[in-house]
Amino acid sequence: MASSVDRSLCLGRCSDRGVCFASAEEYFCVCYDVDVDPSDCSPLTTSTAFRLADPSEDFWIYWLLLCLVGTALLGAFCAVGWLVVRCCRRYRVVLVREDSEEECVVAGRVVPNAPPMEEEVADP
Repeated sequence: MASSVDRSLCLGRCSDRGVCFASAEEYFCVCYDVDVDPSDCSPLTTSTAFRLADPSEDFWIYWLLLCLVGTALLGAFCAVGWLVVRCCRRYRVVLVREDSEEECVVAGRVVPNAPPMEEEVADP
């Protein structure tokens, strides 16, 4: 029959991941997790070989692609803005003959007629 004892009696204190039991012949660990070494409840180490991606391999390709897309979007935005200003924000200029008494409309605003200029007198 086994009974629970202090962890300090077991190998490696059961790595603080299990309970130490005493049997008639020895001390042994009963671990909380199943994926550990049953002798001392230490984590199992497996050597799985895998290759980490070199961060500099694709960085410059993505950076160049990002710059090209950003430049294209900025160019499209500027072109649309230019078209809006060019086509939609036009103003009408109305020219009125000089001998007319009507007011002149320039850029949608009424501009009053200036008083007639005095005629210059020619020297004899």
